[in-house]
Formats: sequence, C-alpha cells, structure tokens
Amino acid sequence: MFNNEDIIFEEDEIFAEDEYKLIFTTVKRGYEGEVLEAAKLAGHSGGVVMQAKSVDKVRKRFFGFSVDPESAVILMITKAEIVVPVIKSIYSVVDFKSEARGMLFVLPISLVCGMNESYEKIDIV
Repeated sequence: MFNNEDIIFEEDEIFAEDEYKLIFTTVKRGYEGEVLEAAKLAGHSGGVVMQAKSVDKVRKRFFGFSVDPESAVILMITKAEIVVPVIKSIYSVVDFKSEARGMLFVLPISLVCGMNESYEKIDIV
C-alpha cells in the first residue's frame, strides 16, 4: 500500500491492468529537474517536459488545489511494474505541500509504438 499523509491506495488494484502507464506530473517552473531525477532514482529514465502557461495571470483551482499560472508538465511513459516506486520517489520530492507545488496522476496506456520494447511485441502492417 502506498501511504503518504494525504494519499492511500492499494497498488495491486490500480496498477495491474496495462503494461505501460503515463505519469503526468505538474510542478512550479524550475522544479522539472527534481522530478526527472527522482524518477531516475526509482529506475525510470527520460520524460517530456512542457512549459505550461495559463491564459489568466491568477492562480486557478483544479480539483480543490490552487495551481500556479506558470508551471511545467512532465510526461513519462513507464512500465507498470515500476510505476509505484517512480511516483513515490517523485511525490516525496515535489509534493503539493512543498515549494514545487507538485501534483501527479497516472493514466493507463493501451498501446505503445516507437519504444524499443514495443517493436518486438506488435506487428504493424
């Protein structure tokens, strides 16, 4: 069971279905490196960093959280078997209560094309 002060869930129930997962992380600009380094420590390498900017210059509320108008979004596709250690590592460094104002969620991925592991498994005609 993953247990942070605010988050509790059963790992087996959520992360067992698909081979790959998308970890979507948003942090205050300038903390992107901490996210990527934390993921690396947990066995993941790489990610896509995008600079996000709100149309308004005022903080907005998103699912009850106040989100900065300028933040970074980090997208990482990872194998399901290591997704829990990766999100634990990331959230321990950039949680929402920290200066980084981190927020993350995980989405299932049905099919991956273009990654080295995926070439052996599917035959695209």
